[in-house]
Amino acid sequence: MKNIFWVLLMFLSFAVNCESNAKDKVKYSSYHNEKYDYKMEYPEFMIPQRETDNGDGRIFISKDGNNRIYVYHDKRLNYDTEESISDVYFQDLSSIQSYNKTKILHSVLFDNYFKIDYQRDDKRTKQTTIYAEGNFFTLLFEFTEKDYDKYVEIIDHIINSFKVVNNYFKNSDSKETHRSERNLEVEKFLTIFLDDCFWGKNINKMLVDKEQVLMEYVDSQIDVRRYHNPGAIPILYNRKQGFGFEAASFKVVYNNNNQMNIVPMFLASPCEFNIDGNDDGVYYSFVSSVPDSVNSETFETVPVFLPDFYKSILRVHIIGNKFGLRTLYFIKSASSKWKLAFIDDSECSA
Repeated sequence: MKNIFWVLLMFLSFAVNCESNAKDKVKYSSYHNEKYDYKMEYPEFMIPQRETDNGDGRIFISKDGNNRIYVYHDKRLNYDTEESISDVYFQDLSSIQSYNKTKILHSVLFDNYFKIDYQRDDKRTKQTTIYAEGNFFTLLFEFTEKDYDKYVEIIDHIINSFKVVNNYFKNSDSKETHRSERNLEVEKFLTIFLDDCFWGKNINKMLVDKEQVLMEYVDSQIDVRRYHNPGAIPILYNRKQGFGFEAASFKVVYNNNNQMNIVPMFLASPCEFNIDGNDDGVYYSFVSSVPDSVNSETFETVPVFLPDFYKSILRVHIIGNKFGLRTLYFIKSASSKWKLAFIDDSECSA
């Protein structure tokens, strides 16, 4: 009998040690949000998605898609009347309780942050909202009840790793101008390109039909690809996939007049513009990369690489109240002219 007892005891001890070692083996990577200058760590087994269109944060998803981590700058401020942490706490508490089949499991309010733990159906959600330097930041952890134990220590680690790096934040509502110097060569190029391929035309049809006037602006070796989100996830389409266009894509004629201003981009995100005519224009900027592609089955993001000889990337946002937003990416080598390489129709539309 004693032998059986000691065998069971050793087995339980071994199981506990294995579980402890498994938790210790969780590896973390770091995420830094450049727009609001905060950072945090996340477990490497969670797959990071593209940053939100307005640049305020990111979502991390487990491989099975059942568990998610959200982190974002939480725009709660009415700049005429500043809300306190307690105001936001009671607002969120009331909002969560208003949903059907929702049970508040635990909530607590501190001087500069609060936590709310609740359950809805088979989902367990933990929210931590932090007030720092006049801004709110929210970390939201959503997971299935069966995975709760797995995430408890991970959640604590992420919250403890969260840090606001600097004390400066850009107020997107004020549309602060961080306008770079104008590039007259780029503006001249864009004026000609838009006259040739955009104003009064349908660039989608021109692309599919390989119209000569447009193909003069395309590197035939790499062609053009298009980001489009038929659902929640933006997908990168190529010519063989019809660029993801639908029949309606070939009926639009961009007939805004060609007198729009072409100026350097001065906002962190095109989603901050008003698509109502007030902000109509063409806004350009130089960037170091194009958006990642996303695997629609695994949700994994994959960097999109360009040939090494293409050293410059020009991003162009075209905004008009008659067609909304279209984003074009041009690439350029030391010896070539600007070439159209990507169309991004996924921004601000998910």
